[in-house]
Amino acid sequence: MKDNRKAMHNKPFFDIYLRARENNGSMSPHYHFYHQILLITEGSAKFNIGDRQNKYIVQPGSFMIISAFEKHSFEVLAYPYNGYVLAINNEFASAFLHHPLAFSVFLQRPDNFCHIANLDYSIMLKAQNICIEMEEELIKKDDLWEDNLSFMIMQLLILVYRNSNKPFWPKSNYTVSNLIFQVQKYISQHYKDKICLETLAKEFFVNKFYLSHVFKETTGFSYKDYLIQYRLSIAKDMLINTKMPIAKICEECGYNNLSHFIRIFKAYENLTPAQYRSAYCVKAKTQQSGS
Repeated sequence: MKDNRKAMHNKPFFDIYLRARENNGSMSPHYHFYHQILLITEGSAKFNIGDRQNKYIVQPGSFMIISAFEKHSFEVLAYPYNGYVLAINNEFASAFLHHPLAFSVFLQRPDNFCHIANLDYSIMLKAQNICIEMEEELIKKDDLWEDNLSFMIMQLLILVYRNSNKPFWPKSNYTVSNLIFQVQKYISQHYKDKICLETLAKEFFVNKFYLSHVFKETTGFSYKDYLIQYRLSIAKDMLINTKMPIAKICEECGYNNLSHFIRIFKAYENLTPAQYRSAYCVKAKTQQSGS
């Protein structure tokens, strides 16, 4: 596998690169610490995504969105398998993607959510051109480059919205969807704090049982599981992109007990935080060597 990464930065994290898989074209179930947008330009692959094991076949023109909270696996079916990968972490999404149209595709997963849109050739080329412009913007980092990248992401999503069957935006109750959008924004700003369902219900003037129900219905996660996943995505980002001690990462993610943090991390990742950091460093070195 070769990742032609031209740029990488961490605060906040955004990356875009052209991925070419020449061999070893499969990956067992795993999470990322970032959300992914995939635009497939060559080849085909089979994806399994989420606890519901949604199955998709991607091919040239396939546009897929995978949340940082969704475990997924894939197997390449036809080579060469190439495409663009956009990696967007929660910090970037919260800071720069304010429109519900963008925010919802990363963080809301109702039962009728579809992860993939299939674009015709002319629209795929337009999407590819936007990706190329993003690469250039990320390399140059001119004034307001992060704002411009968020604008380009919106361009990309609007292009798909207008030229597909709107798979990422199922019909839903706007009042409920907007409530959950606001709750998710609140969590992104207060995940370090001691927040619970009762706290959120009071903040948004709703019954806690109602909030629990519509939160699960809209996001695909219970409130408790969502908060854990959100905090762990922050932890994984810090483990990989900083040298911060694990005890400090524990605090930064809203946990005040290191043993509890390690137990939760291992329950979701099957690795301790230290093992996760070590494993990712080995993986990164292997990718950089081109093997």
